[in-house]
Order: sequence, then structure tokens, then C-alpha cells
Amino acid sequence: MKSIHPYWFKICCLVFIIFLFFFQKAKFERSSCFCKSRKSGKTYDFCYENPRNPESIGAKFNCNLLDTLEELGLISETERIPSLSSIINDESAVVFVSSTSDDHLHLSLKSYNSIREFYPHHKYILHGLNLSAAYIDKLPRNDENFEFRAFNTSTYPKFVSNWMTYNFKPLLMAQMLKEFPAVWWIDAHIGVVKPNIIGNLYEEIKTERLSDDYASVIAESLAPHSNFAVLNPKLLKFFPTSSLELLKQRTQVQAGLIFLARTRYTMKLFKWMVLCALTEDCMNPPGSQSICIFLHDWNKYYADCFRYDQSIINLLLVNDFTGIHKYYSEKLSSSFVRND
Repeated sequence: MKSIHPYWFKICCLVFIIFLFFFQKAKFERSSCFCKSRKSGKTYDFCYENPRNPESIGAKFNCNLLDTLEELGLISETERIPSLSSIINDESAVVFVSSTSDDHLHLSLKSYNSIREFYPHHKYILHGLNLSAAYIDKLPRNDENFEFRAFNTSTYPKFVSNWMTYNFKPLLMAQMLKEFPAVWWIDAHIGVVKPNIIGNLYEEIKTERLSDDYASVIAESLAPHSNFAVLNPKLLKFFPTSSLELLKQRTQVQAGLIFLARTRYTMKLFKWMVLCALTEDCMNPPGSQSICIFLHDWNKYYADCFRYDQSIINLLLVNDFTGIHKYYSEKLSSSFVRND
């Protein structure tokens, strides 16, 4: 048997030692990502891992946020989460949800009335963002299925009360998902113009979207630009992308018109959404602004702006599903209109 030359033996040993060092280093760094619950004693991963590149790991979120995740049922009640097929068996269980401030109430009422034209008896919950008493008096009085809730921010960081950075939206959506299996979020400026949106969406889910290859979070409206165009690159510190080119190719879906089913996937998605909403530099990365400067192609060039919750949910969805049809329903897009 031919012996190994001492030189190559040393090289092999060196390569093995280097590999072992980096493996142990990665293992150590990964173990530091976990947070332990004071209630259950269970540990949870607080570093986002890119699903297409396990070595691409985001910054760790603060373990102090674990209590909020447990309160919202995002990580501690997964065993009770129903399947998507069982959720869509009951159209009456869909709850329409929105939010409003004083300056948007006229649009909210217009949106509400458009929903009531086709769905007079479904539950509709409107969250008030510091809505003043004079505007509360203008809310529907004779609708037993209408509910107004003032959004209480007292248990959240102060920056959540800055409505312009939209930290409130993932939190409100998560609160609704804790209570209801099917939530249809419709922003104040969006109106319904066609009947049977629930039946049409549920039929599409039954025939096309019941496999794990599709998201249980479904948008119904597109933005006129790509994800890359409105992505503050500092967000990638928390949620690393698998491909900047893919973000240039994928049109961004709008987060103001979105159906949410309380499935394991949706709760996993909102675990990261809520952690981001409660972390100021994640939801509002330094240098973020909503005003865009589109000088060139609206897909390939950065427009020096950010879409806050919309940019975040799109980044997470693109990381999970490279095809936009996996989380966007083109068929339903004509059922809605933007009101100004």
C-alpha cells in the first residue's frame, strides 16, 4: 500500500482543522441565537435564517420580545393551529379588518360601505389610531357586526406610535390572527367593487393553493415597482436575501390588501414580522423615507425609498416563494379599486 507523502498529510490535516474551526464557530454563533421562555422554559430561534441559504443568518432580535410573541400566540400555540383546508370551509368566519386615523376616516367609511354592499353581516373591525372623539361619533351605529377598537400602544415601545413607519400593522394583524382563523385586511383607501370575493378566493385556494408550495398569505394588489427599488439595504442585516437579482425581477405586492389564514406558515411569517415591528432599526432602517425618486427603470434601480411593512413582508415572501403567483392572486385584483 502506497504511503501518503508527509507534505500532503500536513495539508489534509490543516484543511481538516480549518473546517473544524469554522464548523464549531458557526455552531457556536448559531447557538447564541436562541432565547429561553420564562413561562415554558422552551427555547426559540431569534435569528432569521434564509430558507435558500442556511449559512445566511440575520442579526439576533432582542430576547425581551419573546413575551410579546407568546402573548400573541405566535410561537407557543402552534399545536392548535388548523389546516388551511379546514379554514376555508366556512366563508362566514372571515373577518374584515382595517385601521384609521382622523385624516383617513372619510376613506375608511367609504371602504367600509363598499364591503357592506356585498357582505352586510360579516364581522368588520376598525382600529383607531388615536382617533379623536369627534370622529368616533361618525362611526356606524346600527351595525351589530361592526366593532371599533382603539389601538392600545402602552405595552409597546414608543416608536410604535409613529404611524408613518407602520409598526402598528403587523401588530394589529397578529392580534387579529390570534382571535380569528381568517382575516382580510383592507386599507382605508381600498374599496370592493365586485361581489363574492370570499367565495372566489376560497375556490382558487381549493383548486390551486392548498399545497405547501403556496403561501397562506395572499395579496390582491400590485405596486408599480420591484422589491429592489424600494428596499433599504440596511434591512438585510435582519433578513438577508438569497438574490438581489430576484428582488429586481419580482414586482412588489401591496400590503394594504391581503388575506391572512391562521396556519403554521402564517404564524411563522408573523413571528418575524412582529419581531421586526418591535425593533426600530428593522421596521425603520436608518435613512428610510417613503418618498421615492424613480429616475430610471422602476425595477432595476434603487429609488432611495422604503415601504416599511410592505417591503418587509415582500422580502420574507420572496425568500420563501420565488414565484409571485405563490402569494398573489391576479384573478381577484379587479375586485378592488383605490379610493382617493
